[in-house]
Amino acid sequence: MKSPREQPLILVVDGDAGQRWLTSAALRGAGFILLEAEDGEQALALAQSEQPDLVLLDVLVPGLGGFAVCKTLRRQHGGRDLPIIMVATMDDLASIERAYEAGATDFITKPVLWLALRHRIRHILRVSQTLRGLRESEERFRALARASDSAILVLDRQRRVLAVNPAAEKLYSFRRGERVGLDFMELLPPIDDWNGPSESPGCESTIQALDGNERALLYSDWMHATATQDIEIESLLREALAHQELTLHYQPQVDLDSGRIVGVEALPRWRNPLLGNVTPAEFIPLAEETGLIVPIGEWMLRTACTQARIWREIGLPSLRMAVNVSPRQFTDTELTQVIARILRETGLRPDYLELEITESLLAKDSVADTLRALKRLGVRLAIDDFGAGYSSLGHLRRLPIDRIKIAKSFVQDISGEDDDQAMAAAIIAMARSLRLGAIAEGVETEAQLAFLRALNCDEIQGSLFSQPHPAERAATLIRNYSKFPDLGLLWTNRAPSRPEERI
Repeated sequence: MKSPREQPLILVVDGDAGQRWLTSAALRGAGFILLEAEDGEQALALAQSEQPDLVLLDVLVPGLGGFAVCKTLRRQHGGRDLPIIMVATMDDLASIERAYEAGATDFITKPVLWLALRHRIRHILRVSQTLRGLRESEERFRALARASDSAILVLDRQRRVLAVNPAAEKLYSFRRGERVGLDFMELLPPIDDWNGPSESPGCESTIQALDGNERALLYSDWMHATATQDIEIESLLREALAHQELTLHYQPQVDLDSGRIVGVEALPRWRNPLLGNVTPAEFIPLAEETGLIVPIGEWMLRTACTQARIWREIGLPSLRMAVNVSPRQFTDTELTQVIARILRETGLRPDYLELEITESLLAKDSVADTLRALKRLGVRLAIDDFGAGYSSLGHLRRLPIDRIKIAKSFVQDISGEDDDQAMAAAIIAMARSLRLGAIAEGVETEAQLAFLRALNCDEIQGSLFSQPHPAERAATLIRNYSKFPDLGLLWTNRAPSRPEERI
């Protein structure tokens, strides 16, 4: 077992002696103890003999190379829980994926901001210590469970059996991997009443107290991870792309004249085995703050364009694919080249891709050139949440915008608030005067729909027509509504002929 230290020991692995010196000096000044290695073989030897608390590993380290060193460290004794931060000069999706596939805990790029690096190392060490403590306490819990006369089941979040002790095996005949029914779970003590193995003395006394008094004890190792959600979520988000935890759902955009689906918006979803479903409102701001939105945004664009091509190949009508582009992505000087490459590789016609940008971006002079370059590619440009920001009529006139999307906040109270009605009417009138399209999002009621129709709004998007759906379900919706133009009757007082699709 690793002996306790007063200060964390950091192993810096870099073939550049000057970079090693700078890194070590910056971290030593923050109170860390430093070890240095100039190649992969030396790094592996020092990791084995000195057991550092964290490894800072350059991707291009001489010898084995950073990815191979990372994989080998994971296989060494004690390497499963060792935090490894990989450092590279590039910030592309392939390098990030390779790092996490090799077992990296985190990934940063040069030039390194020393203050940010020190903060990240402290953060990762706290997470590592918490998870190590949870794992050790779980192992002690399992040992106690084996010796207990109480029937004890260890379940995952899907209620599948991870482990059973002998008493439970004899009493209930559950086997590993078997799913526990809800009717059985009603027999168990409420899990919220027990603090779990994070407090090992309480764990033992809980088991003793249950002996002879309760039929069974439910323990879910997922539950204890939720206590560390706030400090883990960034690290988990960094792994989400490599682990294919991110998906896209597609919400139809409907033309008000015909009732047909004319486009879809691609919306990200994240399901993590530890955290469950994480809403975009929770992880997108974090991705924006940390810079992860750049690789996530590129993945969204590629996935959405690929899906649009697949739908076309299976015979669905060609639809406009709308994808949000974040302000952070617009700081990337290669955004236009990235989008051009994705369009070329996926075979999607540029005019079928619509990029949604935030209204606040219009006020930045540097964005104008990027928007014009994107327009030269042939893609469509839309302003998302229009009316909630601070753009001016001048911005709309001088920039190559195709349409505006009325902010959901104005649509929600459009049937009852005079101010919101006036704002929505003004936005639609302005769009028409500038020959821009107008779409209203967040349409949920017939009253909202009627008001927007009276204003001659072009399109709507919202739960009145459909929630966002996975690609397969969205394809079914597109196929059915495209085949039956009479479903434009949805916009009258008559019920739609296929109510099951309106979910």
